[in-house]
Amino acid sequence: MKTYLIIDSHALLHRAFHAMPFLQNKHGIPSGALFGLTNMILSAIERFKPDYILAANDLPGQTIREMSFANYKQNRGESDEKLASQIKLMPEVFAAFGVPLVSKEGYEADDVIGTFVKKIRKDGDHKIIILTGDMDIMQLVDGDRVGVYTGKKGEEEIIFNEEQVLKKHGLEPKQIPDYKGLRGDTSDNIPGIKGIGEKTALTIIEKAGNLENVYNLIKNQNKDREYFGLSERFFELLKNGEDEAEFSKELATINCDLDIEVPNIPMFKLADNLDKIKGLCEEYNFTSIRRKLDGSNVVRKLEDGDLNDFAATPSTEDESISLSISPSLGLNVEFSPEIFRKLQVAAWVLNSVETNIDKERLQYIISSYKLEPKNEEEILRLFEKKLEEENLFKIYKEIELPLFPILDEANKVGVKLDREELKNLLIRYEREREKLQKEIYKLAGEDFNLNSPKQLGIILFEKLKVQDRESGSSKKIKRTAGGKLSTKFEVLEEMKENHEIVQMVLDFREREKMINTYLEPLLVYSQFDDRIHTTFIQTGAQTGRFSSVNPNMQNIPVRGEEGVELRKCFIASEGKVLLAADYSQIELRIAAMLSGEEYLRKVFQDGKDIHTGVAVRMFKKEEVEITKDDRNAAKAMNFGILYGMGVTSIKNTLKVERNVAQAFYDSYTQVLPNLMKYLKDTIQYAKDMGYTETLYGRRRRIPEILSNIPMIRASGERFAMNAPIQGTNADIIKLAMSDFQRVCSAKDWGVNRVAFVLQVHDELIYEVEDNISEEVGAELKKVMEDVLESHKPKHKYLSVPIVANVKFGKNWGEM
Repeated sequence: MKTYLIIDSHALLHRAFHAMPFLQNKHGIPSGALFGLTNMILSAIERFKPDYILAANDLPGQTIREMSFANYKQNRGESDEKLASQIKLMPEVFAAFGVPLVSKEGYEADDVIGTFVKKIRKDGDHKIIILTGDMDIMQLVDGDRVGVYTGKKGEEEIIFNEEQVLKKHGLEPKQIPDYKGLRGDTSDNIPGIKGIGEKTALTIIEKAGNLENVYNLIKNQNKDREYFGLSERFFELLKNGEDEAEFSKELATINCDLDIEVPNIPMFKLADNLDKIKGLCEEYNFTSIRRKLDGSNVVRKLEDGDLNDFAATPSTEDESISLSISPSLGLNVEFSPEIFRKLQVAAWVLNSVETNIDKERLQYIISSYKLEPKNEEEILRLFEKKLEEENLFKIYKEIELPLFPILDEANKVGVKLDREELKNLLIRYEREREKLQKEIYKLAGEDFNLNSPKQLGIILFEKLKVQDRESGSSKKIKRTAGGKLSTKFEVLEEMKENHEIVQMVLDFREREKMINTYLEPLLVYSQFDDRIHTTFIQTGAQTGRFSSVNPNMQNIPVRGEEGVELRKCFIASEGKVLLAADYSQIELRIAAMLSGEEYLRKVFQDGKDIHTGVAVRMFKKEEVEITKDDRNAAKAMNFGILYGMGVTSIKNTLKVERNVAQAFYDSYTQVLPNLMKYLKDTIQYAKDMGYTETLYGRRRRIPEILSNIPMIRASGERFAMNAPIQGTNADIIKLAMSDFQRVCSAKDWGVNRVAFVLQVHDELIYEVEDNISEEVGAELKKVMEDVLESHKPKHKYLSVPIVANVKFGKNWGEM
């Protein structure tokens, strides 16, 4: 039995447009809907492995239905410009997949699909899956041989056969037009019988079977209102509405007899069209889909624990890298690892969205300039010229390029690990995990898979009913989008006092995470020389911050007993100490600089605690009157506002009533008006320009801020508020690293005496000879605090002192 996949192109594109964030390619062409459409097609291919694929399309112009009823679909409004432009480009997607896109003038895609289904069924015993977002298509469902697939909703996936249609709508597929004849359809502006609602229409169809039978029973068999189970009013509406009902049914019925031929298409093989699909992905910047197409290789690398090939890191080999810059002309260019690395960084500085650029992506970016560069130097000059045109050359030249030798040296040196201490910690955590597991099983009264949210949810909420323990109420159980019982951390945290098993589950998860995420991987990575050689990635984050892989050191826990114990395993070599330097409240200081908020500057200038200082203003108290709760509230506001925290988040963070959270928010915005104005202006700037800028001019592009989806647009606004602050922080730290390296060179502190080993968020860590540690620490502190004086920013700023704290220890945990 062959499987046909029939795609409702317009329905899917509309669905993707409203579901996806605003995306655009390098030419500024909107592409979010095209991305969603491409992704849905690939998912359906993976899901159903079809032998044949074809698609139906709507044409512009009036349809037969509109000619017979002028108001048909009139309530849908005008098409968004961004959607209209993507409708025109949609054929490119199907051309890339090698899928015929068929239409019929005067008819809708539904009619084309209906005709396809009828002809395909007539030609043989085939299975047909219709991929759509339009529920009208359900009337074509036939047993298990013609099904409708609308994609996943959360974790739920349904292929609508007759049983599923009946379960969802209370109707057989063939009865849907009859139902719409009575009820109408507001989405298509089909009138139906005015006054007949959903429940009444279902009652009538259930009794008569179809619309024709309804009026045959009334006129020829004299069936009255009692027979139909209707009141006098509804029965009169039904009797007098025959013409409207029949006309509405006609509008709702898919025409399966159009004069079109099913195209003679070859058997579908994804491999035959792979290059074209990849080309489509390159043209519209569908990076994640492109990587998905190479998924088998990625999966293998993930399983092997080797992600180096997918990281934007310099090649450790001396061999050149060959890129096909102009495939049509057969033009290949050889790149040295150093030039290749510069190009990766340059492309990322030009467009912050281009993180972790791999060989294929860089090849496409170079090719997209539509030039014919002959060698690597010419290509590098091309990128540098673009950087100068965009006023980004200083970011590239003065902040990013000087880091190359520093990061390379850090990777070679690594940071020493006390493997025996780490093994002991692992053994202890494994024992604790095993003990917790046994205790949980005892309280549950049975063994189950603790890592299965479904099984855990059944034990906690259905068997032990832990959500009801505290108040005895039948409080609604929280569920996932797919309807499963939610066992997220936030859910369990709320009810940990209700039953002792909840805290045990949380403790078990903590042990599990420490073992699987940190302890075991760190032992593997350090097995050759007792040192961790993480790879720092300059281009790993849109804000300009570092990321790291193999392993990811940015996620090493900071707080809590577990974090301290783990950090104690990172040690200094014999005769050396670890020197850690971090900026004090750097993001709040940068916020004061950028916003020009004089009160914040004054608090920092006077060397006072910023949270206490803000609390003084918020609560209109003297400094000596500020309580711990007052300071905590001000602290939550100080950091939360920079990340776009609203009243609800304040309420949840501080565990206060909503009116209290609202009062905190109102008070904060009143006492720091310049900061609030700056954040508001930054959002507007991002909407107007498409990006934000740091104090030094680094840009973060934020396409999400123009999304049609409120939730995604809100996240874009949060990115806009925080990006200039986080990005300026990244610029300052990177400049400090380079400046301090120059100090080390001048003082002849080679890597054997002062070695940079780690950078985690606001913290720089060096391994230093014990006998010069105090001098090194003093120099590092000075360099870090003098960055703004040493490197004048692009933009004007309020003068705010920067303070760096320096600490020493034999291990990271001590500091």
